[in-house]
Amino acid sequence: MSSKTDEPYAPWGLAVAVVLAVAAAVRLPGLQTELWYDEIATLVISIRQPLWTILTDFPGVNQHPLYSVLAHGTVSLFGEAPWSIRFPAVVFGVVAVWTVWDAGRLFLTRAEALAAAVLVATSSHHVWFSQNARGYTMLAAFTLASTVALLRIAATNERRHYVAYVVCAVAGVFTHLTMAFVLVAHVLTVGVAWLAGGATARRFVPSRLLVMWAVTIALIAATYGAYVPDLLATFAEKAPPQAAKVATAGRAASDLLRGVTEGFGVLGLLVAVVAAITGGLHLLRAQPFIVWLLVSPAIATVGLTALMGQPIRPRFLFNLSGAAALFVAAGASLLARAIATRVGGPSTAAYGACLVALLLTLAPGAAAALARNATVPKQNFTAPMALLDAAAASGQTVIGAGAICLPLQRFFERPWPCVETHEAWVAELATHDRVLAVHTLIEFWHDPALIESLARDCRDVRRFPGTLGGGDVVVCDARGTR
Repeated sequence: MSSKTDEPYAPWGLAVAVVLAVAAAVRLPGLQTELWYDEIATLVISIRQPLWTILTDFPGVNQHPLYSVLAHGTVSLFGEAPWSIRFPAVVFGVVAVWTVWDAGRLFLTRAEALAAAVLVATSSHHVWFSQNARGYTMLAAFTLASTVALLRIAATNERRHYVAYVVCAVAGVFTHLTMAFVLVAHVLTVGVAWLAGGATARRFVPSRLLVMWAVTIALIAATYGAYVPDLLATFAEKAPPQAAKVATAGRAASDLLRGVTEGFGVLGLLVAVVAAITGGLHLLRAQPFIVWLLVSPAIATVGLTALMGQPIRPRFLFNLSGAAALFVAAGASLLARAIATRVGGPSTAAYGACLVALLLTLAPGAAAALARNATVPKQNFTAPMALLDAAAASGQTVIGAGAICLPLQRFFERPWPCVETHEAWVAELATHDRVLAVHTLIEFWHDPALIESLARDCRDVRRFPGTLGGGDVVVCDARGTR
């Protein structure tokens, strides 16, 4: 492994600072929009709890302990507002942009590394997660930073890079358990490459790596020690049938494709796919070990999640967004150089113009998606709450159904009954004449009979859309169910 960057650093440092400033700027609009279901759940179940409770109770696989610790701190300092709850995600969203630049300059030109950073900085998908009070931007930063540390260990064998790896790995797993799949992928990739006699892998000192990974495992065990009883109980439970039915690998791929298409636009997606394939194949020939380090976490995440019988969510692969941007930037650079050579000669100016032009094909879709992120909430709860408050004041009975029960009762603190089973739904309807029901995320409910009843018999009065796929909040007239 060797850097392809021998240009003077100062101008590039300024360029990176500008990109980071842009990344911060595009993540601010919409930061104060209302919270969606998962954020509300994180807030009421974890962030609002005493710090000791966050560190010792593990309420479920949706828990992001390190994020909850940081958000608990920001809420304690600034009060409970959407922006303060999301603040750690925003900060690490910008940090993740820097890690892309830091990774890229190890094996790409600085122009390519900067292009990759620009892609992540302006990605509507990345902005969405940067404004999401969950630990996914932290995972993205820790995943790429740990990979970079591993590559620098191979290059220099300096102690500080071992320390950096351990810190990033432990922090990543303490953010979310899926980071463990990244570590498994690292171990397997290094081990296979070393056994195969790969030049880069042979630079590692096996005994030092084993100590590093042993220390990492010990520290992860220490951070999760208090959670062990809850973890055992959580993983002893099988995924609910409806969740397993919806959160499949095929559905995850479909949702991921839809999200990327919305973020890039059709033309932008086409350019991005061609560039990613071109760049990935080129790097696979030139730097196979690096490519496998970047790609193997995706294989491990999907494979091990399926093997464990757990639902597969597209967000589990968000931490690999930096690797994807590096492949796209590398491929766009190759395409730009080929176009420049054919059109205007192999000059730096022609190459730069072609590279910028290719990146700009992604701009229309990104701009539209960014504008929507800034103006439309992930889920719209405020408007339906106002409608239902008025209905309740006029004498109508309001009932919540399914997933909306948690935000309805524990966040909005409405006194209305809320049902999660078909039997409870039928019992409520039997005692009331005029009923408005409110529900959301219907396809993820655990009671198929309740889903069928609302879909068939509860006539929609109004639907309140948001940027979350499948997250429309629906108010419906339940009189037709009797």
